[in-house]
Amino acid sequence: MRDLTATIPHNLGRIEARRRIDEELAMLCQQHAVFSELYTKWVQDTLHFEATTFGQSISGTLSVDDHAAHLALVLPWLAALMGGRIRQEIEGKLRLALSGPS
Repeated sequence: MRDLTATIPHNLGRIEARRRIDEELAMLCQQHAVFSELYTKWVQDTLHFEATTFGQSISGTLSVDDHAAHLALVLPWLAALMGGRIRQEIEGKLRLALSGPS
């Protein structure tokens, strides 16, 4: 297993950032059949998630505070081979969702 982390700054405040993350997750699930399974659960301001794609499980957390979202991914060894690309894709989607005015 390999851990990857990223911090995505924002100026939205905690509540708006969470709303946008939920919106992005809903669109992701509707538009892409990449995940054979996706489980998410908010515990206070931390989203816990687990996804299965191409037979590999990816899990992690996304903690939201007033000025940033902090992503921590746990990748199995096979997915870790593409860890940089996986992190880049997720981080890019989060930056897009958290950009712009509130």
